Amino acid sequence: MTGQGIGEPLRAAHEYLFSHHVETENKSKREKARDYLKPFIMNTFEPDENGHYYYEFPDPISIDGEVWVKGLMARRRVSEYVNEETAERLVHLHKLEKRCIKKVVSYELDLDELYAANQEGLVSDDEMDSIIETSITYSLEKVK
Repeated sequence: MTGQGIGEPLRAAHEYLFSHHVETENKSKREKARDYLKPFIMNTFEPDENGHYYYEFPDPISIDGEVWVKGLMARRRVSEYVNEETAERLVHLHKLEKRCIKKVVSYELDLDELYAANQEGLVSDDEMDSIIETSITYSLEKVK
């Protein structure tokens, strides 16, 4: 392609490539700082009653002069998921294979039936609690 009008697309391409480069570089810097700060905050400060860790700055910080940040928080996030191996052991222990394991293309645990068996008293609440596993992660957030 030659001729008139090449200047604007070339300028836009340059701007796109440059901003992509800066964004990638900034993302890398932000991730490196985050990976340093989260363990620092969690090893230096005590968690609050919700398990969050706070790093309060000596003085608020602002990058743009408008938004002021008083500190950072390592926010505790809890995710629960079913441990299918433990659930399968319960199914076998209570001989619920016909009810809870259904043939689809391969065998699949029917958790709804296991929960129904719990409601009917065939599986105890403690046993049902044993199939839930917990994963805790922390996100780094600004405290304004």
